[in-house]
Amino acid sequence: MKQILYAIVMIAVHVATVHAAGNAHRVALFDQRVSVETPTVRSNGTRIEVVMTINLSSLKVKHEETITLIPEIATATGDTVRLDPVTIYGRNAIMRRLRSGELTRPLPANTLDATSRLKSLLYRASTVLTTENTSGTLTIKMTTCRKAGAPIVEYPTERIDGYALTTPVFTPQYIYAIPTEATVKSRRRRMRIDFAAVNSAETTDSVNRFIDRITGYGHRLTEINVTALSVAGVYGSNPAVPAAKADSIVNLITGRYPELAGIVTTTLNTDDWHGIRNWIGRSSIQNRDSILAVIDRMDHDTQACLATLKKRYPSQLSFLQDVIAPLLNHVSITVSTTETAIDDVEQIERIYAANPEELSLYELCKYFNYLQSRRVKACDEVMLKGVELYPEDTRARINAANVWMSRGNLSAAQSQLKHAGNSAEAVYARGILYALSNDLRRARECFVEARARGILEAERAMNAIDRLSIFESERGN
Repeated sequence: MKQILYAIVMIAVHVATVHAAGNAHRVALFDQRVSVETPTVRSNGTRIEVVMTINLSSLKVKHEETITLIPEIATATGDTVRLDPVTIYGRNAIMRRLRSGELTRPLPANTLDATSRLKSLLYRASTVLTTENTSGTLTIKMTTCRKAGAPIVEYPTERIDGYALTTPVFTPQYIYAIPTEATVKSRRRRMRIDFAAVNSAETTDSVNRFIDRITGYGHRLTEINVTALSVAGVYGSNPAVPAAKADSIVNLITGRYPELAGIVTTTLNTDDWHGIRNWIGRSSIQNRDSILAVIDRMDHDTQACLATLKKRYPSQLSFLQDVIAPLLNHVSITVSTTETAIDDVEQIERIYAANPEELSLYELCKYFNYLQSRRVKACDEVMLKGVELYPEDTRARINAANVWMSRGNLSAAQSQLKHAGNSAEAVYARGILYALSNDLRRARECFVEARARGILEAERAMNAIDRLSIFESERGN
């Protein structure tokens, strides 16, 4: 196991590893119930990583007992940084959690079943690297709980080893792609109403709230389309039925908002084979595949489909028409608007709390800048919401990649940058990703290009890469 650990360390992603105390050894802890081989502490871009083998062969765990090992970094300045804990469950304790759904198999990382054959754990954890934790002591704490509801017993903290990181660290400076233009944006919103509820008081209230909410944001409505959708063969012989449903909604809207009458249109689809086909495809109805084949082969010719289905599968067709079709029939209101971006941050904040999908990327970035200036810890969640709402916008992709890199998730960042285009900000972000992945040559190439395209921060990043390259060269010699 020791050889495997050192092999992993040799292919570690970034700059350096420093062993404190020199020679490899094993530290026995907690009355020799647990032992730890000399850990590896290394800098990895913006993070400090800990890798160690925890030997549990002498640890006896009672059936109801839960044991937790909590590695910590005691920095040279006196701060304590807690790392990911290791939890070992006894037989009854883990079964209880599996039954309740608190745990699922396979077990999460660093969670062990004491009844398994696993007697050692290759532990990995990381935390943000700051100037305060470039040197310090790695410690571990153990707590036990004999059974559910029993008090937790804490053992004294034990020292594993000291460490000192002497290598230069690449600290990225992220550049977010912030839209500068308060552009007018177009948007569509939909509301669905079941046929049976069209003329109810509840529907009237819902439609009024729906229109009020949109107009309340100050948006200009450009089109309102009311579509009545009925399943094939139910109202196909009498299109007046869905038409009447649509007219009821139109009258409801124009009665409350007469100024909108000029932009309201209606659409009727009285043979919605697409809706019924989707339901059949998700169901376990008898002869499902054969029914789908009939629908596809008849190319949605309503009369031909119904005649064939009635002849071959009469009971299934009756079920679809009498039970399922009424559930699929509905009227939808589609509202199209054009909107001018909001500059009032307090208004943006109110909308973000209730309906973030109402905000443009410009407004989300403005809100992000506001939160960042106030040092709100979770401000980067706004950027992740941006890429969720606007996945086609390359700026949203760049911003999300920056968030993931700052959190140490390089694979997620790489996935975002694949769709981030080739702007100067995207090139600079790829340079940071290469640097954090220890590909210094490609990182420098990106920074050179980004600097040539006007990213001033790229020059500082180039200098940092040059220092790292010199260190790597000297260490190799």
